Amino acid sequence: MRTALATLPESFEERQLFERIAGLSYSGDPRMSLPAESRNKVSSIVAAQGPQFRDLYHRLAVGLPGVHWNGSTVQQDVSPAARAALVRKLPGTLRAKVEAHYSRSVTREGDESAFYARVSQDPGLSAVVQKEIANIVRPHATMQTVKGLVSVGPVKSARYVAAKVGKWWRGTGSGSSAKQ
Repeated sequence: MRTALATLPESFEERQLFERIAGLSYSGDPRMSLPAESRNKVSSIVAAQGPQFRDLYHRLAVGLPGVHWNGSTVQQDVSPAARAALVRKLPGTLRAKVEAHYSRSVTREGDESAFYARVSQDPGLSAVVQKEIANIVRPHATMQTVKGLVSVGPVKSARYVAAKVGKWWRGTGSGSSAKQ
């Protein structure tokens, strides 16, 4: 939840939150950048299971300080203090990568609070968090893809890839937006 919130603006629709949460595990997945997976996979998952996402995440979200959920609109406190607290509570591996990214440009000066306050004010924080998530997911997703292709053998792998490419091609409007 915190990871998704760190990548979203002050106000957004619940669907955006659900898509961001569902998309975390696909971020950096090589299948998503190749013509091997539907570009609408995440939004399709959310569309099919919207009520379940709401049941799972509504209580968790409103339990966080500064998060307000009105109907289908979610608002969060994006003040420097609130953002700094959010970044400090990201999952450990992600937080370490975000810290390492900012340590190159933001001096720590021994005061951790000041470091997080400066990080929280970066307009590019959302992009940094998303990039570091992809960097975490990519090697694992790549290895899983390779293992899957190797374990089923070359003939089944070729059929599977052909089916996925066909599905991707149909999902792009018969190739009209395949290069987007």
